[in-house]
Amino acid sequence: MNKSDSLYAASRSVLTRCLGLPSGANLVVFADETTLSTALLLIEQADALEMQPLLVYFSTATQQRLGKQPLQVGLQLAVREADAVLVCLSGAPSSYEFRNAVREFAYNAGCKVGHMPGIDQATLLLADVNYEELIQHCELLATALLQSNSLTIKTTDAAGRQHCLTVPLDPGTLLPITSDGIIQRASWGNIPSGETFIAPAPFSGDGSIVINGSIRRYVMAADEELVFYFEQGQLVRWEPEDSPAARHFVTEAVESARAQNDANWSQLGEVGLGANPRVDQLTGSMLLDEKKYGTAHIALGDNTDMGGQVKSSIHYDMVTLRPEVAVDGRVIIRDGRLVLTPDGLLEGLAELHPRPTGRLTCRSAIPPCAAGLMSRGGCGGGGIPTPAASVR
Repeated sequence: MNKSDSLYAASRSVLTRCLGLPSGANLVVFADETTLSTALLLIEQADALEMQPLLVYFSTATQQRLGKQPLQVGLQLAVREADAVLVCLSGAPSSYEFRNAVREFAYNAGCKVGHMPGIDQATLLLADVNYEELIQHCELLATALLQSNSLTIKTTDAAGRQHCLTVPLDPGTLLPITSDGIIQRASWGNIPSGETFIAPAPFSGDGSIVINGSIRRYVMAADEELVFYFEQGQLVRWEPEDSPAARHFVTEAVESARAQNDANWSQLGEVGLGANPRVDQLTGSMLLDEKKYGTAHIALGDNTDMGGQVKSSIHYDMVTLRPEVAVDGRVIIRDGRLVLTPDGLLEGLAELHPRPTGRLTCRSAIPPCAAGLMSRGGCGGGGIPTPAASVR
């Protein structure tokens, strides 16, 4: 299969497998100058499958100007009548508010929403994956998180020092979310998919973590790393303070957030585990990198779309390679591999009664934990700002 055929196959996989759209379905695709060529591939295949696609173009400059402003009435009507929406807009922090507003409006309108920030053709190819295997990986990880009280990520820096970040888990309040690419109505998911993640409780997360994989638009060299230190869920410092990676982080995250008077950017907003075996190398695109099988990632800033309470102008993901991840002392990821199996994971789950929040949708592929495993659905916001502590 040549590249063109592979791209067509991946596009069809997005439309028919991830979104489950039949012929005649109404599809709206949002795009900009950074994603247009890939969005047109999706439009072309939707047309070939006899769907009714509509391309909506907003330049990145327009996105930045509009921010959280509501869509024009005509576009609101088009979205409300759509079966699905693909949000193929820039992944830059300056586009975050507009992209998030489009995504929220679409799933609140009852659409299936595929979230594809910064999508390019190389990343699109990874949407053509064995979804049965991907679902199993994601749900195994979610089950492990669901039945545990704490998550620990151990990493080692270049000097051989071990770092440990511990995050309490509360399965009765904040549920793990699976992003496996199969998107239900009135919910949203990242495409390509392949991760299980959770929003930490407010003011939770202590210790340090080595980021040696990638941060947004920056892949670490073999001898590069950043070490982040947290106290009660607040980033308090990072090392080194002056390196190419550190300067990139400050420019992309810190300065961007402070320019918007964002007091919550330094909150620990997410902890996630990668589960997609098709992702074999890092690119600096977080849509892709955070899905790499056997990795872990954290994010600073906003987590209201996953049931959390941190409102921020940024959501800044960072990937660590070769972590040791454990729940309640039981290792579930080691040396870039999932080391857990279904055996024993379901013990005791019948005694758990998690309370779903927001609009997360239940996934029921492996009983009896259907009530606890959540697909990445649209949490309708509703978070409240957390008090910010000063960083530096």
